[in-house]
Amino acid sequence: MPYKNVDALANDEVYKRPNKRKTTLDRIWDIDEYLNKARSVVYINRRTGQSVMAIRGTGASARDVVTDVRMGLGQDLTKMSRFREAESNYLEFVKKYRYNRRVAGHSLGSAIGQDIARKYHSREDRFILFNKPHTAFMAPEVTDRRVSDIR
Repeated sequence: MPYKNVDALANDEVYKRPNKRKTTLDRIWDIDEYLNKARSVVYINRRTGQSVMAIRGTGASARDVVTDVRMGLGQDLTKMSRFREAESNYLEFVKKYRYNRRVAGHSLGSAIGQDIARKYHSREDRFILFNKPHTAFMAPEVTDRRVSDIR
């Protein structure tokens, strides 16, 4: 399965509760149970060593809506608990999988992914951003070949 399709499938799965997510995508991508968190999930291709971490966007929680509003008002996303949680999960992901990593985010998850890309500048990571929110009030976008913005 092409990588970009796995990025999209993983992003679909990340909106489900961790215990309801598919354990295998396209028969070759297995979930990493240790990195199967509430707002992010990691799938690994055991044959190639490729891995993808999906970061969930805004969910049905009041906490996510407040984060969206605060971000829209120009507050720094990297100082919010939602970012710190994803950052912690990302650092665990990086520690466990050294090569062939992708980070995919949708909506708020793409804004978080963009800020992680800006902060860590890893040559090993590729960032796939689906439906990134309007960034007029956010920090400048990362313009790099490692970041793909998909609308």
